[in-house]
Amino acid sequence: VQRAIASFTGVDHRIYPVPTKINTVKVFNDAKSTNWDATLKALESVQDQGKRIYLILGGQKRGRRDSIKDFLAQFSLAHKILLIGETSEMLASELAGVVPFAEVATLDKAIHLFKAEMRPADVLLLSPAFPSFDQFKNYADRGNQFKKLVAEIL
Repeated sequence: VQRAIASFTGVDHRIYPVPTKINTVKVFNDAKSTNWDATLKALESVQDQGKRIYLILGGQKRGRRDSIKDFLAQFSLAHKILLIGETSEMLASELAGVVPFAEVATLDKAIHLFKAEMRPADVLLLSPAFPSFDQFKNYADRGNQFKKLVAEIL
């Protein structure tokens, strides 16, 4: 049992470390996250992994949603939020004046912005809190594309 625990590398798309060529930063794939609670847990899980956390947030709009202001007021762990997907404009209006953010629209632009701003010990976390169906087939497709882009860009 101890060997199995020691060799367990995690479950893909669930706060999973993504290798990079730049070994001074850390990247995590939590593409499975489709709600605030999951994103909060991901932020809490990586907060000791680096100095500044860049959070990729957003996706498909859905009927019910909780206020991001309430979420950030309680758990303001992100250094900067990178907004993707259909929810970008809606989230930007709520984030204005609350936390630094950038409307980047897509994963590749989010990763490029992180690369342009990153410092040693920074963290990039994909934990979108919204469904993936606006730009991807499903959360696994979103996570696989994220890993591919990280391999190409970072």
